[in-house]
Amino acid sequence: ILKVKSNININQKLTSTINTLTTQAMLHRVSLQINPDNDNQWLLALRFGKPSRNHHIVVSLITKANFLESFTVAQIQDSYLTDSSGKIILEPKSKTYSDIETKTLKTAIKEIQQKIKAPTGINEFKNTYDKSGNLLISFSKIGTGGLFIFSAVPKSAALEAVKMLMIKSALFIFLIICITIFISVLAASQL
Repeated sequence: ILKVKSNININQKLTSTINTLTTQAMLHRVSLQINPDNDNQWLLALRFGKPSRNHHIVVSLITKANFLESFTVAQIQDSYLTDSSGKIILEPKSKTYSDIETKTLKTAIKEIQQKIKAPTGINEFKNTYDKSGNLLISFSKIGTGGLFIFSAVPKSAALEAVKMLMIKSALFIFLIICITIFISVLAASQL
């Protein structure tokens, strides 16, 4: 399959990945996986035609996947691309919140996928599996391929910004009161 215009070494791991890709593409029209031999390459499978009739599956090797870096590079939240069964396809290489265990995240994703009624939303996952605390997880269903995007952040980290905003607001109000008192004292002493 990949021998046309490709210098990729096809081994047992890659053959297994391609078989998984084609099976998922048969079911969902599109499938995406990391090349097991190179984290900077992606394999994309697309189904053309109906699965019960004459169809073709094209497997492509993507070498410059800049659009997928938002999943692999740490940001304010950790983002994950999953399939319809909850299997994580893409995840950050270095997580922003390393205290969230992969097992906890997989459990949260499966629980949320069972509850999904809308194409997008935010859920709180009551975490009893590790020390990271409750998680706020936003999700979005991708229109095709049975794929989902999940973004996770500990609730305590999400609320930290609100606490900081409240502290800054209180300090600003205190500064305004002090300035008002100072101006009042100056104005009263000149009378």
